[in-house]
Amino acid sequence: MKYTMVPLSSFMAVSALQATGHVPPPAPMIPAPVVAPAPLPHNFNAQVFLLLNPDVDQMTAHMTPLNREVFAENYYRRFGVHENRPYLINPQRYFQLNPDIGQLAVNMPPAQQQAFAQQHFINHGMAEGREFR
Repeated sequence: MKYTMVPLSSFMAVSALQATGHVPPPAPMIPAPVVAPAPLPHNFNAQVFLLLNPDVDQMTAHMTPLNREVFAENYYRRFGVHENRPYLINPQRYFQLNPDIGQLAVNMPPAQQQAFAQQHFINHGMAEGREFR
């Protein structure tokens, strides 16, 4: 093993600078860009968002229900919208997994099917343990 000798004067010079307060300032920190929160979609449901995004749901495991809802809303507004995270049930998949519910929506236009699938899941499907993905 080869050792390199560093002159004691190097240490003394740095120490002297520190003692007199002439230490060069640290490099400036570059702040991260501030992203304004996106508006919350009118049909956003925190429970559904957390079910569709289990990694975010894990972050809220220790929280009260109200705090979980607030966290989910804020997470979606600040990060989820930019990460393209889902917040709605896919109606075709929901009806495929739950054909009895799909039969109720057969004659509905697509926009109404989306609203129906979402509302059914929120009002009944979660409590009934229905598949959604």
